[in-house]
Amino acid sequence: EVYAGSSLRRTGSKAYGYIYGTDEVQLLELTDSYAKVKYPVKNGTKTGYIKRSAVVLSKNGTARYATKKITTYRRNNTSKTYGSIYKNDRVLLLGYSGSWAQVMYPVSGGQKVAWISKSEAANGLASSKTTSGTSNSNTNSTKISLAVPKYMQYDSRWKNVYIGTKTIGQIGCTTTCLAMKYSFHTGTSTTPDKMKKKLSYSNNDLLYASVSRLGYTYTGAYNSKINQSIMKTIYNQLKNRKPVILGGRQYSTSGAQHWIVIIGYTGSSSSSFKASDFTIIDPNSSSRTTLSAFLNYRPYVYRLIY
Repeated sequence: EVYAGSSLRRTGSKAYGYIYGTDEVQLLELTDSYAKVKYPVKNGTKTGYIKRSAVVLSKNGTARYATKKITTYRRNNTSKTYGSIYKNDRVLLLGYSGSWAQVMYPVSGGQKVAWISKSEAANGLASSKTTSGTSNSNTNSTKISLAVPKYMQYDSRWKNVYIGTKTIGQIGCTTTCLAMKYSFHTGTSTTPDKMKKKLSYSNNDLLYASVSRLGYTYTGAYNSKINQSIMKTIYNQLKNRKPVILGGRQYSTSGAQHWIVIIGYTGSSSSSFKASDFTIIDPNSSSRTTLSAFLNYRPYVYRLIY
């Protein structure tokens, strides 16, 4: 059964809609309780909400890394292939059904839920990355693009949620960036208002200890302009499929801070870097899409979180 809202409640005696066993469903959003989906109806498609359990086998997946290219299937049989997982892709192992394993893996623009054989899960997924090869079919490519969901701190759904004495819309750039990074790593839609509940604050200031509790690393204060060493650190983390959160300041040790998420690299060198080759999501500006554009706004690097 499909529901009209995320509360998963009927608004009357008649159901909003139904999804049937042979339907192909597009997953638009996945949270701890519901999945927002687009599904086929008689005259086209319809968008609604279903229980998370109707889409995935378990609430929390187990993170694994592909050791080789693996073919995925639309259903838990070999009747129709669905795509491919590439070497070193980060895969969430969601559970087993008979001789099949359900997985969530990265694709351009988001994540895909599919099936692989149980033997492929056992032999082709490991708890850590391999030390050779890359996560796509072009082994010589330096280019990286991580499918990080985009959240804006001024989104009406959470901009008025208070952190201390101010709201996410006013000061929640770091919280919003962490929501994007966490959503990417866990395969969930952990929006900034939900992310706030996972963090600790002193009035309006984020306590970095709560970042460590999420399993992330934060660096000491650089208080400097961008340099090759900082960009090499960012590049290496991106290679490990870790979006990097960067905080910038107006001046070396003072001025208003702002934070962004670095999600990719378009350059051709893995040893000499340009800030214009790093792609970003700025939670307060859709027009700033590169690290160089952000550094024109906040020229001094404060910290990194990865």
